Amino acid sequence: MKCAEAVCGRRLTGGSKRKGSDWWNEQVSAVVVEKKWVRKGECGMESYTTGASSLALGTKVLDLEISNRDLTPLKIEGLQNPVLLDIPRTLGKMGVNDFSDPVFVNATVAAVESVIPVVYSVVNISYNDSSLNIEITPEHDNHQLFIISSGQVVPTLQKHQWFTMIRDIPTKRGGTYDWFISSSEINATGRHFIGVGEFIPDFDVSLMEDPVGNNINRSVLQNVSVNYSLRTFSSGCYFFNKESKDWFADGLQVIYSDYNITRCTSNHLTSFGAGLFLPPNTIDFSFVFANMGFSDNITIYLTLILCSAIFILLLIYARYKDKKDIEKLGAAPLPDNKVQDKYLYEMLIFTGNLKGAQTDSTVQFVLSGTHEETDVRTLGDEKRKILRKDGTDAEYENTTPVPCMS
Repeated sequence: MKCAEAVCGRRLTGGSKRKGSDWWNEQVSAVVVEKKWVRKGECGMESYTTGASSLALGTKVLDLEISNRDLTPLKIEGLQNPVLLDIPRTLGKMGVNDFSDPVFVNATVAAVESVIPVVYSVVNISYNDSSLNIEITPEHDNHQLFIISSGQVVPTLQKHQWFTMIRDIPTKRGGTYDWFISSSEINATGRHFIGVGEFIPDFDVSLMEDPVGNNINRSVLQNVSVNYSLRTFSSGCYFFNKESKDWFADGLQVIYSDYNITRCTSNHLTSFGAGLFLPPNTIDFSFVFANMGFSDNITIYLTLILCSAIFILLLIYARYKDKKDIEKLGAAPLPDNKVQDKYLYEMLIFTGNLKGAQTDSTVQFVLSGTHEETDVRTLGDEKRKILRKDGTDAEYENTTPVPCMS
């Protein structure tokens, strides 16, 4: 009956409308089927489409249809009273089993090193129409701890989108507080900033209802006195469009989410699935720097020292080889050239790569031309050995007092 009441007076296939009283004169049937998230080809739902990447591994698919007396499915959309959906998902085998451990935040150190004693973390919202769960576990209860949050820009006491005292977060499991922000509130993708701070003991929290008008500033803050662990994940709801054969989030809003279930509202009926995205843990550099003693991390330091030493040695060797290559460039003058000679002749010498091609012997030559020939000249280079096997082409400048050829 609740399904019939929810769709009363809404559109049917073909865009026609009927008054609410007409629905009670026509026999309808409601079918709700829960399916596993399946591979391509099963149940007519494509799992390799673009939108399918938004679905969480292990999500269940809810198929919700209303049919007339001929068992023809009615197209139900544009509901004024949305349908409430609880979409379960499994953990472990064939489900979401990669929940990372919460990140420990050494807030007592990070707050002291900050200009403003608020410790910030960043998460990324990858999909549209996603909600956000922020799990924070203080080492012990502290009634002055608070969270401020904003999308795209770093939140401050006066400029933020969301604010809550940690003690006021309604959902608590053990010592972990789970702050849920719905998809309608997020309504954006990209970076999302989370700041954790601590008010002074006598601060009136009601002043945060109008932080700008009450001129709330850092004077109401004190250094965070308790460390905590932080974990975030985002969730979404999606429906299968049978016409385009893909998954979309239009008309769906996430109003609650945890590890086991995603609760959504929908203004239409079709097949629904849930998505779950776990942002990667960020590095707490304040914790890293506070625990980077040599004796506690001797293996890491020795590895870094060894890698740095190898890098420096390779750098020196590469520089040495570069200088040798530069020496091979250009034309080297013969050692027996005379300053008063006016004519220069450039020679190229190629040494073969066969066995025995190179030589350490003194090589001499005579340059002959149509007009003149030189005396016996000697090949040589003061900076490098010449006539090496498979050697690079060598260029020599040979000077003569008169031209040897035209």
